[in-house]
Amino acid sequence: GRVEVRGESVFVRQNPHLLVASIRQNILFGHAFDRELYNKVVECTGLGALMMSLPNSDLTVVGPGKEATALTRQGRYLVYLARAIYADADIYLLDGFFDALPPETADSVWQRTVLGQLKAKTVLVAGPLPRFALLS
Repeated sequence: GRVEVRGESVFVRQNPHLLVASIRQNILFGHAFDRELYNKVVECTGLGALMMSLPNSDLTVVGPGKEATALTRQGRYLVYLARAIYADADIYLLDGFFDALPPETADSVWQRTVLGQLKAKTVLVAGPLPRFALLS
């Protein structure tokens, strides 16, 4: 068979990869800075509280390097999701992403991202559906 995909797609896998770079650079990932979109992405992913707790907010260098500030697993996942949303793609494939978050965080992020910021996009969730998705 043949599959044809029209539009830009983003794959959000279970193992997030962050660059040794600022949170902002990890989210932008080479795209131009759009303050309005950036603020929406930070809000819908819930990254604002994390960034306020860091010494240089979104300019704090994170990632796997020794010179970087280590983020919690949840923090890494949220930055990774923010990168995907900032890309403003047409299609999002989330591979077991919500299983990696605590239930209350997953529920909140689901509401604000999939049912909020991404409501006009195509979103495919691979793996078990989050319990709250069945209620949406």
